[in-house]
Amino acid sequence: MKLKKTLDTMFLKWLFVFAALCVLAFVVTEVTNLHGLFVVATLILLGFLLMVLHMRKVTIDIMAEELQKSERIKAEFISNLSHEFKTPMTAVEGFARLLRKKSLTPEQFNEYTEIIIKETARLSNLSTNLLRLSMLNQSGFQGEATSFYIDEQLRFTILLLERAWQEKELSFEIDMQEILYEGHEEMLSQVWINILQNTIKFSPQGGVVGVSLRLEKKQIVVRISDQGPGISEEHWPKVFDRFFTDANRNPEGVGLGLPIAKRIVELSHGEIGFTTQMGNTVFFVKLPVK
Repeated sequence: MKLKKTLDTMFLKWLFVFAALCVLAFVVTEVTNLHGLFVVATLILLGFLLMVLHMRKVTIDIMAEELQKSERIKAEFISNLSHEFKTPMTAVEGFARLLRKKSLTPEQFNEYTEIIIKETARLSNLSTNLLRLSMLNQSGFQGEATSFYIDEQLRFTILLLERAWQEKELSFEIDMQEILYEGHEEMLSQVWINILQNTIKFSPQGGVVGVSLRLEKKQIVVRISDQGPGISEEHWPKVFDRFFTDANRNPEGVGLGLPIAKRIVELSHGEIGFTTQMGNTVFFVKLPVK
């Protein structure tokens, strides 16, 4: 993208250069006895050679910069991935060793096995999300788009996560229009699951979760809000980055839910974002009306 934009800008600049060379050729022809066509051809050829050499240099510089950027991202990804896998594996290994002790009480045994089960599920979830994100980045959506009602999909997602929000005694404020949408139903469902899981996770005990669905200015707009502590301003640029987690808000997260949601929304030609302050964070998704 950057290369194309740069080359387009350079092309316009060189058009002006060629125009200037044509004017120069005309002036030279007028003040000398040289054949006009020869002068024009010579100057244009010279300009063309200079343009090719310049564009070649710029192209190589941009490609080298992009390659370095790609290598940095790759190295950071591998480092984060290693850390995310190492943490639960270390926990599983440690508590598995403790289970070998014959002096464990039934309470200790149950506690350690519960931790092992929890960390194993975390590893499984991490692997699944990495695979899903990789498939989205490489090949986009699979299958044909279908028509479905987004309001029904959101209600189903809330029911799907009933156990999680009942444990925190959360209530819902729901304001949804009936809206038919054409898209990839399974993928869009994953967006609502990921955002609502985050919302439930950061909601205080007994809090209220807001879910709204409206048609605004030829856009379908979904807003999901919580009454949690809000997101620190220093973390705003990183919220949708892979593996980003706020240790103060979510020490056990793996940081893939929102990046997956963002990628799905982008492939749907939509927009995802958030507003936040103490006691209120709202994630919004805007989708084009088809």
